[in-house]
Amino acid sequence: MRQALLPLIAAAAIACGGSAPPVSGRWVGDARKGDAVDRIEIAIDSAGAARVTYQPWSLSDSPARIARNLADSLTIETANGGDTTSFRGAMGEGAWAGVAVRGKDSAAFDLRRLHPMLAEDWEQIVGTYRNGRGRLFGIGRLSEFGMQRMLVDYQTGRIGPLYPLSDRLFLYGSSVIAPLFPGDTVDLATGGLRLAEAGKAPVVAVRLNTLDEQVTFENGPVRLAGTLILPATPSPWPAIVLVHGSNALTRDVFGPWTRFFAGLGYAVLAFDKRGTGGSTGDWKQADFSTLAGDVIAGVRFLQGREDIDQDQIGLWGAGQAGWIMPIVAVRAADDIAFMIVHAGAGITAREQGRMLDFDPAPWWLRVKCPVLFFYGDLDANVPPAESWPPIEAALRRGRNPSVTQVVLPGANHLLLSAKTGASDEYPHLSHFAPGYFQGMADWLSALPGPKASRPQSPN
Repeated sequence: MRQALLPLIAAAAIACGGSAPPVSGRWVGDARKGDAVDRIEIAIDSAGAARVTYQPWSLSDSPARIARNLADSLTIETANGGDTTSFRGAMGEGAWAGVAVRGKDSAAFDLRRLHPMLAEDWEQIVGTYRNGRGRLFGIGRLSEFGMQRMLVDYQTGRIGPLYPLSDRLFLYGSSVIAPLFPGDTVDLATGGLRLAEAGKAPVVAVRLNTLDEQVTFENGPVRLAGTLILPATPSPWPAIVLVHGSNALTRDVFGPWTRFFAGLGYAVLAFDKRGTGGSTGDWKQADFSTLAGDVIAGVRFLQGREDIDQDQIGLWGAGQAGWIMPIVAVRAADDIAFMIVHAGAGITAREQGRMLDFDPAPWWLRVKCPVLFFYGDLDANVPPAESWPPIEAALRRGRNPSVTQVVLPGANHLLLSAKTGASDEYPHLSHFAPGYFQGMADWLSALPGPKASRPQSPN
Protein backbone atom coordinates (compact mmCIF):
# COMPACT_ATOMS: atom_id res chain seq x y z
CA MET A 1 0.00 0.00 0.00
CA ARG A 2 1.44 3.34 -0.93
CA GLN A 3 1.52 5.80 1.90
CA ALA A 4 2.24 8.91 -0.20
CA LEU A 5 -0.15 11.75 0.70
CA LEU A 6 -2.38 13.75 -1.71
CA PRO A 7 -2.76 17.51 -2.79
CA LEU A 8 -4.22 20.58 -1.19
CA ILE A 9 -4.06 24.12 -2.46
CA ALA A 10 -6.16 26.05 -0.01
CA ALA A 11 -5.40 29.37 -1.65
CA ALA A 12 -7.40 28.45 -4.74
CA ALA A 13 -10.19 27.24 -2.56
CA ILE A 14 -12.86 29.89 -2.43
CA ALA A 15 -16.10 29.56 -4.29
CA CYS A 16 -19.43 31.24 -3.56
CA GLY A 17 -17.99 32.70 -0.38
CA GLY A 18 -16.94 29.32 1.11
CA SER A 19 -13.45 27.93 1.61
CA ALA A 20 -12.55 24.49 0.27
CA PRO A 21 -12.27 21.66 2.79
CA PRO A 22 -8.89 20.01 3.41
CA VAL A 23 -8.22 17.33 0.83
CA SER A 24 -4.74 16.16 1.76
CA GLY A 25 -4.48 12.51 2.66
CA ARG A 26 -4.90 9.07 1.15
CA TRP A 27 -8.10 8.38 -0.77
CA VAL A 28 -9.13 4.85 -1.78
CA GLY A 29 -12.18 3.33 -3.40
CA ASP A 30 -13.71 1.96 -6.58
CA ALA A 31 -13.81 3.02 -10.22
CA ARG A 32 -16.52 1.47 -12.38
CA LYS A 33 -16.59 1.09 -16.16
CA GLY A 34 -19.61 -0.90 -17.21
CA ASP A 35 -19.48 -4.17 -15.31
CA ALA A 36 -15.79 -3.79 -14.44
CA VAL A 37 -14.81 -2.56 -10.97
CA ASP A 38 -11.20 -1.70 -10.14
CA ARG A 39 -9.36 -0.17 -7.26
CA ILE A 40 -8.40 3.49 -7.43
CA GLU A 41 -6.08 5.29 -5.04
CA ILE A 42 -5.20 8.98 -4.97
CA ALA A 43 -2.71 10.50 -2.55
CA ILE A 44 -2.56 14.28 -2.00
CA ASP A 45 0.01 16.02 0.18
CA SER A 46 -0.25 19.35 1.95
CA ALA A 47 2.03 21.00 -0.59
CA GLY A 48 -0.41 20.33 -3.41
CA ALA A 49 1.26 17.32 -5.04
CA ALA A 50 -0.91 14.35 -5.96
CA ARG A 51 -0.31 10.81 -7.18
CA VAL A 52 -2.84 8.48 -8.80
CA THR A 53 -2.97 4.72 -9.14
CA TYR A 54 -5.58 3.22 -11.48
CA GLN A 55 -4.30 0.18 -13.36
CA PRO A 56 -6.86 0.04 -16.24
CA TRP A 57 -5.47 3.37 -17.49
CA SER A 58 -1.84 2.47 -16.73
CA LEU A 59 -1.63 4.96 -13.89
CA SER A 60 0.74 3.71 -11.20
CA ASP A 61 1.65 6.31 -8.60
CA SER A 62 1.48 8.83 -11.47
CA PRO A 63 2.07 12.53 -10.64
CA ALA A 64 -1.01 14.75 -10.75
CA ARG A 65 -2.02 18.30 -9.90
CA ILE A 66 -5.06 19.99 -8.45
CA ALA A 67 -6.86 21.77 -11.27
CA ARG A 68 -9.71 23.10 -9.15
CA ASN A 69 -10.56 22.95 -5.46
CA LEU A 70 -13.91 24.42 -4.43
CA ALA A 71 -16.02 24.26 -1.33
CA ASP A 72 -17.97 21.24 -2.52
CA SER A 73 -15.92 19.75 -5.36
CA LEU A 74 -12.40 18.80 -6.36
CA THR A 75 -10.75 18.23 -9.75
CA ILE A 76 -7.26 16.83 -10.28
CA GLU A 77 -5.49 16.14 -13.55
CA THR A 78 -2.63 13.90 -14.60
CA ALA A 79 -0.86 13.44 -17.93
CA ASN A 80 0.25 9.98 -18.97
CA GLY A 81 1.62 9.10 -22.42
CA GLY A 82 0.29 12.32 -23.92
CA ASP A 83 -3.23 11.77 -22.57
CA THR A 84 -4.69 14.01 -19.88
CA THR A 85 -6.87 12.30 -17.31
CA SER A 86 -9.16 14.30 -15.04
CA PHE A 87 -10.89 13.24 -11.83
CA ARG A 88 -13.77 15.57 -11.00
CA GLY A 89 -16.27 15.02 -8.25
CA ALA A 90 -18.30 16.27 -5.30
CA MET A 91 -16.81 16.22 -1.82
CA GLY A 92 -18.26 16.00 1.65
CA GLU A 93 -17.78 14.21 4.97
CA GLY A 94 -14.58 12.46 3.89
CA ALA A 95 -16.11 11.22 0.62
CA TRP A 96 -15.24 12.18 -2.96
CA ALA A 97 -17.33 10.83 -5.82
CA GLY A 98 -17.53 11.74 -9.47
CA VAL A 99 -16.31 10.88 -12.96
CA ALA A 100 -12.82 10.21 -14.29
CA VAL A 101 -12.33 11.10 -17.96
CA ARG A 102 -9.55 10.25 -20.40
CA GLY A 103 -10.35 11.18 -23.98
CA LYS A 104 -13.61 9.44 -24.86
CA ASP A 105 -13.21 6.97 -22.00
CA SER A 106 -14.79 7.51 -18.59
CA ALA A 107 -15.30 5.77 -15.27
CA ALA A 108 -17.39 6.63 -12.22
CA PHE A 109 -15.36 6.76 -9.00
CA ASP A 110 -16.23 6.73 -5.30
CA LEU A 111 -13.45 7.34 -2.76
CA ARG A 112 -13.03 7.68 0.99
CA ARG A 113 -10.37 9.67 2.80
CA LEU A 114 -8.46 7.45 5.21
CA HIS A 115 -7.51 8.33 8.74
CA PRO A 116 -3.70 8.21 9.15
CA MET A 117 -2.50 5.25 11.21
CA LEU A 118 0.95 4.75 12.71
CA ALA A 119 2.59 1.34 13.02
CA GLU A 120 2.03 1.36 16.77
CA ASP A 121 -1.68 2.09 16.18
CA TRP A 122 -2.00 -1.03 14.04
CA GLU A 123 -0.15 -3.08 16.65
CA GLN A 124 -2.98 -2.37 19.07
CA ILE A 125 -5.57 -4.05 16.82
CA VAL A 126 -3.69 -6.78 14.93
CA GLY A 127 -4.41 -10.14 16.52
CA THR A 128 -7.10 -12.76 17.17
CA TYR A 129 -10.62 -12.04 18.44
CA ARG A 130 -13.25 -14.40 19.84
CA ASN A 131 -16.90 -13.86 20.72
CA GLY A 132 -18.84 -15.59 23.48
CA ARG A 133 -19.82 -18.47 21.20
CA GLY A 134 -16.27 -19.25 20.12
CA ARG A 135 -16.43 -17.46 16.74
CA LEU A 136 -12.93 -16.43 15.74
CA PHE A 137 -11.73 -13.38 13.82
CA GLY A 138 -8.19 -12.49 12.80
CA ILE A 139 -6.55 -9.22 11.77
CA GLY A 140 -3.21 -9.35 9.96
CA ARG A 141 -1.53 -8.97 6.61
CA LEU A 142 -1.87 -11.18 3.56
CA SER A 143 0.88 -9.80 1.32
CA GLU A 144 -0.54 -11.69 -1.66
CA PHE A 145 -2.90 -8.69 -1.93
CA GLY A 146 -0.69 -5.87 -0.63
CA MET A 147 0.25 -4.70 2.81
CA GLN A 148 -3.16 -3.49 3.99
CA ARG A 149 -4.34 -5.30 7.12
CA MET A 150 -7.10 -7.81 6.46
CA LEU A 151 -9.95 -8.98 8.65
CA VAL A 152 -10.89 -12.66 8.38
CA ASP A 153 -14.08 -14.11 9.82
CA TYR A 154 -13.08 -17.75 10.28
CA GLN A 155 -16.69 -18.88 10.66
CA THR A 156 -18.00 -17.46 7.38
CA GLY A 157 -14.64 -17.33 5.58
CA ARG A 158 -15.06 -13.67 4.67
CA ILE A 159 -11.82 -11.75 4.09
CA GLY A 160 -11.41 -8.09 3.28
CA PRO A 161 -9.11 -5.12 3.93
CA LEU A 162 -9.64 -2.70 6.80
CA TYR A 163 -9.60 1.00 5.89
CA PRO A 164 -9.44 3.42 8.84
CA LEU A 165 -12.05 6.19 8.79
CA SER A 166 -11.12 7.30 12.31
CA ASP A 167 -8.91 6.00 15.09
CA ARG A 168 -11.48 3.29 15.88
CA LEU A 169 -13.96 3.04 12.97
CA PHE A 170 -12.93 1.04 9.90
CA LEU A 171 -14.46 0.27 6.53
CA TYR A 172 -14.46 -3.49 5.86
CA GLY A 173 -13.87 -4.02 2.14
CA SER A 174 -16.32 -6.15 0.13
CA SER A 175 -13.45 -8.03 -1.56
CA VAL A 176 -9.70 -8.44 -1.14
CA ILE A 177 -9.01 -5.52 -3.52
CA ALA A 178 -12.07 -4.32 -5.50
CA PRO A 179 -14.87 -3.62 -5.11
CA LEU A 180 -14.51 -1.92 -1.77
CA PHE A 181 -18.18 -0.86 -1.68
CA PRO A 182 -20.69 -1.53 -0.39
CA GLY A 183 -18.43 -1.91 2.62
CA ASP A 184 -19.46 -2.78 6.15
CA THR A 185 -18.05 -1.18 9.28
CA VAL A 186 -15.89 -2.48 12.09
CA ASP A 187 -15.55 -0.61 15.37
CA LEU A 188 -12.26 -1.50 17.02
CA ALA A 189 -12.54 -0.06 20.49
CA THR A 190 -9.84 -0.85 23.04
CA GLY A 191 -9.66 -4.60 23.47
CA GLY A 192 -12.62 -5.46 21.27
CA LEU A 193 -14.26 -5.66 17.85
CA ARG A 194 -17.80 -4.84 16.75
CA LEU A 195 -18.66 -5.96 13.21
CA ALA A 196 -21.77 -4.45 11.62
CA GLU A 197 -22.66 -6.22 8.36
CA ALA A 198 -25.65 -5.14 6.30
CA GLY A 199 -28.73 -7.20 7.06
CA LYS A 200 -27.11 -9.02 9.99
CA ALA A 201 -27.06 -8.55 13.74
CA PRO A 202 -23.82 -6.93 14.97
CA VAL A 203 -21.14 -9.28 16.28
CA VAL A 204 -18.97 -8.33 19.25
CA ALA A 205 -15.69 -10.13 19.95
CA VAL A 206 -12.89 -9.67 22.48
CA ARG A 207 -9.22 -9.48 21.50
CA LEU A 208 -7.35 -12.49 22.86
CA ASN A 209 -4.28 -11.89 24.98
CA THR A 210 -1.85 -13.42 22.50
CA LEU A 211 1.77 -12.27 22.34
CA ASP A 212 3.87 -11.59 19.24
CA GLU A 213 7.52 -12.29 19.97
CA GLN A 214 10.21 -11.30 17.44
CA VAL A 215 12.71 -14.15 17.15
CA THR A 216 15.74 -15.30 15.17
CA PHE A 217 17.28 -18.73 14.65
CA GLU A 218 20.07 -20.11 12.48
CA ASN A 219 20.57 -22.71 9.79
CA GLY A 220 24.34 -22.78 9.42
CA PRO A 221 25.49 -19.28 8.42
CA VAL A 222 21.98 -18.12 7.56
CA ARG A 223 20.04 -16.17 10.18
CA LEU A 224 16.28 -16.49 9.85
CA ALA A 225 14.02 -13.81 11.35
CA GLY A 226 10.40 -14.34 12.25
CA THR A 227 7.52 -13.83 14.63
CA LEU A 228 6.42 -16.39 17.20
CA ILE A 229 2.78 -15.86 18.12
CA LEU A 230 2.04 -17.25 21.57
CA PRO A 231 -1.59 -18.11 22.39
CA ALA A 232 -3.64 -16.96 25.35
CA THR A 233 -4.00 -20.47 26.79
CA PRO A 234 -1.63 -21.87 29.45
CA SER A 235 1.70 -23.32 28.30
CA PRO A 236 3.24 -25.66 27.28
CA TRP A 237 1.68 -25.11 23.87
CA PRO A 238 1.50 -27.31 20.79
CA ALA A 239 3.11 -25.45 17.90
CA ILE A 240 2.94 -25.02 14.13
CA VAL A 241 5.73 -23.89 11.81
CA LEU A 242 4.46 -22.21 8.63
CA VAL A 243 6.24 -23.27 5.44
CA HIS A 244 6.64 -20.98 2.43
CA GLY A 245 5.57 -21.60 -1.12
CA SER A 246 7.50 -20.34 -4.14
CA ASN A 247 9.11 -16.94 -4.76
CA ALA A 248 10.28 -14.24 -2.35
CA LEU A 249 7.93 -14.37 0.63
CA THR A 250 8.10 -12.91 4.11
CA ARG A 251 6.13 -13.76 7.23
CA ASP A 252 3.47 -11.27 6.06
CA VAL A 253 2.08 -13.83 3.61
CA PHE A 254 0.82 -15.91 6.56
CA GLY A 255 -1.42 -13.39 8.38
CA PRO A 256 -4.77 -15.22 8.22
CA TRP A 257 -3.22 -18.52 9.34
CA THR A 258 -1.08 -17.19 12.19
CA ARG A 259 -4.12 -15.58 13.82
CA PHE A 260 -6.32 -18.62 13.22
CA PHE A 261 -3.97 -21.18 14.73
CA ALA A 262 -3.19 -18.89 17.66
CA GLY A 263 -6.94 -18.70 18.28
CA LEU A 264 -7.01 -22.50 18.49
CA GLY A 265 -4.30 -22.41 21.15
CA TYR A 266 -1.21 -23.14 19.04
CA ALA A 267 2.08 -21.29 19.18
CA VAL A 268 2.78 -20.27 15.58
CA LEU A 269 6.19 -19.60 14.02
CA ALA A 270 6.14 -17.54 10.81
CA PHE A 271 9.53 -16.52 9.44
CA ASP A 272 10.92 -14.60 6.50
CA LYS A 273 12.18 -16.86 3.74
CA ARG A 274 15.96 -16.69 3.43
CA GLY A 275 16.98 -13.56 1.57
CA THR A 276 13.71 -11.71 2.34
CA GLY A 277 12.64 -9.40 5.14
CA GLY A 278 14.98 -9.77 8.10
CA SER A 279 16.50 -13.09 7.00
CA THR A 280 19.93 -13.46 5.44
CA GLY A 281 20.91 -15.85 2.65
CA ASP A 282 19.46 -16.19 -0.85
CA TRP A 283 16.42 -18.31 -1.60
CA LYS A 284 17.24 -18.25 -5.31
CA GLN A 285 20.43 -20.22 -4.63
CA ALA A 286 18.74 -22.73 -2.30
CA ASP A 287 17.46 -26.14 -3.35
CA PHE A 288 14.50 -27.83 -1.67
CA SER A 289 16.75 -29.69 0.75
CA THR A 290 18.25 -26.41 1.92
CA LEU A 291 14.83 -24.80 2.33
CA ALA A 292 13.73 -27.86 4.30
CA GLY A 293 16.76 -27.30 6.51
CA ASP A 294 15.47 -23.82 7.29
CA VAL A 295 12.16 -25.29 8.44
CA ILE A 296 13.92 -27.92 10.55
CA ALA A 297 15.94 -25.12 12.15
CA GLY A 298 12.65 -23.50 13.13
CA VAL A 299 11.45 -26.78 14.65
CA ARG A 300 14.70 -27.12 16.62
CA PHE A 301 14.30 -23.54 17.83
CA LEU A 302 10.85 -24.35 19.19
CA GLN A 303 12.12 -27.52 20.82
CA GLY A 304 14.59 -25.43 22.80
CA ARG A 305 11.80 -23.51 24.52
CA GLU A 306 10.27 -24.72 27.78
CA ASP A 307 6.88 -23.22 26.88
CA ILE A 308 6.50 -25.46 23.79
CA ASP A 309 5.24 -29.06 23.90
CA GLN A 310 8.08 -30.75 22.03
CA ASP A 311 5.91 -33.76 21.14
CA GLN A 312 3.25 -31.63 19.45
CA ILE A 313 5.04 -29.60 16.78
CA GLY A 314 3.52 -29.68 13.30
CA LEU A 315 3.73 -27.94 9.93
CA TRP A 316 1.38 -26.00 7.69
CA GLY A 317 2.40 -25.04 4.15
CA ALA A 318 1.07 -24.17 0.71
CA GLY A 319 2.03 -24.74 -2.92
CA GLN A 320 5.74 -25.45 -3.26
CA ALA A 321 5.69 -26.42 0.42
CA GLY A 322 4.28 -29.72 -0.87
CA TRP A 323 7.84 -30.45 -2.06
CA ILE A 324 9.55 -29.17 1.09
CA MET A 325 7.36 -30.56 3.88
CA PRO A 326 7.87 -34.28 3.12
CA ILE A 327 11.63 -33.72 3.24
CA VAL A 328 11.22 -32.16 6.69
CA ALA A 329 8.94 -34.98 7.86
CA VAL A 330 11.52 -37.59 6.82
CA ARG A 331 14.68 -35.86 8.01
CA ALA A 332 13.04 -34.89 11.32
CA ALA A 333 10.69 -37.87 11.58
CA ASP A 334 10.75 -37.99 15.38
CA ASP A 335 9.99 -34.27 15.69
CA ILE A 336 7.02 -33.67 13.36
CA ALA A 337 3.68 -34.63 14.90
CA PHE A 338 1.41 -33.67 11.98
CA MET A 339 1.23 -31.70 8.73
CA ILE A 340 -1.45 -29.68 6.93
CA VAL A 341 -0.76 -29.24 3.22
CA HIS A 342 -2.63 -26.49 1.34
CA ALA A 343 -2.62 -27.06 -2.44
CA GLY A 344 0.61 -29.00 -2.24
CA ALA A 345 2.35 -29.82 -5.52
CA GLY A 346 2.67 -33.57 -6.04
CA ILE A 347 4.11 -33.78 -9.55
CA THR A 348 7.82 -33.45 -10.22
CA ALA A 349 9.39 -30.02 -10.46
CA ARG A 350 10.19 -30.57 -14.14
CA GLU A 351 6.59 -31.59 -14.87
CA GLN A 352 5.52 -28.24 -13.41
CA GLY A 353 7.75 -26.43 -15.88
CA ARG A 354 10.68 -25.78 -13.53
CA MET A 355 14.24 -26.50 -14.59
CA LEU A 356 14.81 -28.75 -11.61
CA ASP A 357 15.13 -32.47 -11.17
CA PHE A 358 13.06 -33.16 -8.08
CA ASP A 359 10.41 -35.78 -7.45
CA PRO A 360 8.55 -35.51 -4.12
CA ALA A 361 7.07 -39.02 -4.32
CA PRO A 362 10.07 -40.86 -2.76
CA TRP A 363 9.88 -38.48 0.20
CA TRP A 364 6.12 -38.89 0.64
CA LEU A 365 6.68 -42.66 0.60
CA ARG A 366 8.56 -42.31 3.90
CA VAL A 367 6.21 -39.86 5.68
CA LYS A 368 4.53 -41.53 8.68
CA CYS A 369 2.92 -38.66 10.60
CA PRO A 370 -0.75 -37.70 10.16
CA VAL A 371 -1.30 -35.48 7.11
CA LEU A 372 -4.28 -33.36 6.04
CA PHE A 373 -4.42 -32.23 2.39
CA PHE A 374 -6.63 -29.46 1.03
CA TYR A 375 -7.14 -28.78 -2.67
CA GLY A 376 -9.43 -26.49 -4.60
CA ASP A 377 -11.21 -28.04 -7.57
CA LEU A 378 -10.67 -24.78 -9.54
CA ASP A 379 -6.95 -24.57 -8.74
CA ALA A 380 -5.20 -23.66 -11.99
CA ASN A 381 -1.73 -23.63 -10.36
CA VAL A 382 -1.87 -27.04 -8.69
CA PRO A 383 -4.74 -29.02 -10.25
CA PRO A 384 -5.74 -31.73 -7.77
CA ALA A 385 -6.28 -34.27 -10.54
CA GLU A 386 -2.56 -34.01 -11.34
CA SER A 387 -1.00 -33.38 -7.93
CA TRP A 388 -2.91 -35.68 -5.61
CA PRO A 389 -2.55 -39.12 -7.33
CA PRO A 390 1.27 -39.36 -7.06
CA ILE A 391 1.16 -38.24 -3.42
CA GLU A 392 -1.66 -40.66 -2.62
CA ALA A 393 0.14 -43.54 -4.32
CA ALA A 394 3.34 -42.86 -2.40
CA LEU A 395 1.57 -42.62 0.96
CA ARG A 396 -0.32 -45.85 0.26
CA ARG A 397 2.86 -47.68 -0.64
CA GLY A 398 4.44 -46.33 2.52
CA ARG A 399 1.40 -47.47 4.52
CA ASN A 400 0.81 -44.17 6.26
CA PRO A 401 -2.30 -44.91 8.35
CA SER A 402 -3.44 -41.33 8.89
CA VAL A 403 -4.01 -39.43 5.64
CA THR A 404 -6.99 -37.17 4.91
CA GLN A 405 -7.62 -35.44 1.60
CA VAL A 406 -10.29 -32.77 1.02
CA VAL A 407 -11.17 -31.18 -2.33
CA LEU A 408 -13.14 -27.99 -1.77
CA PRO A 409 -15.68 -27.30 -4.53
CA GLY A 410 -15.49 -23.90 -6.18
CA ALA A 411 -12.09 -23.09 -4.59
CA ASN A 412 -8.99 -21.72 -6.32
CA HIS A 413 -5.29 -22.04 -5.45
CA LEU A 414 -5.62 -19.89 -2.32
CA LEU A 415 -8.78 -21.85 -1.45
CA LEU A 416 -10.87 -18.73 -1.98
CA SER A 417 -14.36 -19.29 -3.36
CA ALA A 418 -14.13 -18.56 -7.09
CA LYS A 419 -15.97 -18.95 -10.37
CA THR A 420 -13.17 -19.91 -12.75
CA GLY A 421 -9.96 -20.13 -10.71
CA ALA A 422 -8.24 -17.73 -13.13
CA SER A 423 -5.81 -15.16 -11.76
CA ASP A 424 -7.79 -12.18 -13.11
CA GLU A 425 -10.68 -12.83 -10.70
CA TYR A 426 -8.51 -12.89 -7.55
CA PRO A 427 -8.86 -9.14 -6.76
CA HIS A 428 -12.65 -9.48 -6.68
CA LEU A 429 -12.94 -12.46 -4.33
CA SER A 430 -14.19 -12.17 -0.76
CA HIS A 431 -14.43 -15.53 1.01
CA PHE A 432 -12.37 -18.60 1.77
CA ALA A 433 -14.17 -21.76 0.70
CA PRO A 434 -16.73 -23.17 3.14
CA GLY A 435 -15.29 -25.88 5.34
CA TYR A 436 -11.65 -24.81 5.05
CA PHE A 437 -10.96 -23.32 8.48
CA GLN A 438 -13.46 -25.48 10.32
CA GLY A 439 -12.03 -28.55 8.61
CA MET A 440 -8.55 -27.74 9.92
CA ALA A 441 -9.86 -27.08 13.43
CA ASP A 442 -11.82 -30.34 13.55
CA TRP A 443 -8.94 -32.39 12.17
CA LEU A 444 -6.45 -30.94 14.65
CA SER A 445 -8.74 -31.53 17.61
CA ALA A 446 -9.19 -35.18 16.61
CA LEU A 447 -5.48 -35.98 16.32
CA PRO A 448 -4.09 -38.63 18.66
CA GLY A 449 -1.94 -37.34 21.48
CA PRO A 450 -2.20 -35.86 24.97
CA LYS A 451 -5.58 -34.11 24.95
CA ALA A 452 -4.72 -31.89 27.90
CA SER A 453 -2.28 -29.91 25.79
CA ARG A 454 -4.20 -29.97 22.53
CA PRO A 455 -6.60 -27.08 21.76
CA GLN A 456 -10.11 -28.04 20.78
CA SER A 457 -12.21 -26.92 17.81
CA PRO A 458 -13.99 -23.59 18.50
CA ASN A 459 -17.35 -25.09 17.62
